[in-house]
Amino acid sequence: NGGQHVEYARGEELPFQVLGTIGMSLTATVEKVRCRRILLARKTMVCGRRWSLHNALIEVEHLQKLKHPHIIQLVGSYMQGRKFSVLLYPVADFDMGKFYDEVLTAVLDNPNENQIQTNRQYADCVQAMWSFFACLSDALRYIHSCATKHLDIKPGNILVKKHPSYPYGHRVYIADFGISRCFPALDHSQTDAEIPRTPKYCAPEVWSREAHGRAADIFS
Repeated sequence: NGGQHVEYARGEELPFQVLGTIGMSLTATVEKVRCRRILLARKTMVCGRRWSLHNALIEVEHLQKLKHPHIIQLVGSYMQGRKFSVLLYPVADFDMGKFYDEVLTAVLDNPNENQIQTNRQYADCVQAMWSFFACLSDALRYIHSCATKHLDIKPGNILVKKHPSYPYGHRVYIADFGISRCFPALDHSQTDAEIPRTPKYCAPEVWSREAHGRAADIFS
């Protein structure tokens, strides 16, 4: 629906074929669905608490304005009863954590560099890891240039999709803008608002609940 929002009545049939569950968290379920032959990721939250709907709307707002080759794209959103769903493109094959595990397994099983190079699939995965740095850095630069902080950069929020026409057969995307924040000017991105934290990846100032800005995203 081109990024628009649709309201469905309770019990109304939805125009999606559910193909399986991709992941789950305390507040959301992500499924692979087909709509008019196109595969999409559908992120659904049951809005029993005010903050969960608020976070969903924040993500929609950010995705509507962020357009970059390495940022997941909003297709649309809809509400049915208490369920709020966001439709996203593309459907990833891995998150960065799982992709890294695949690469690590390949390296451990083939410790000799020549062995890896003779296996095109493993070699492409290893080379793709190197290429991701530039892609993610450019995407984050773009996010910050739009006066937005992501605030939750971590492997689970970086998606990898097999992409035959892309160098080394994989493409990387930044996703999950549910706790992102806008700031009024590029020279004033420091905030002291309390946000959810991922201890392993958050910057020290975020962990200490101190004022934090764009540098916190760079650290993560």
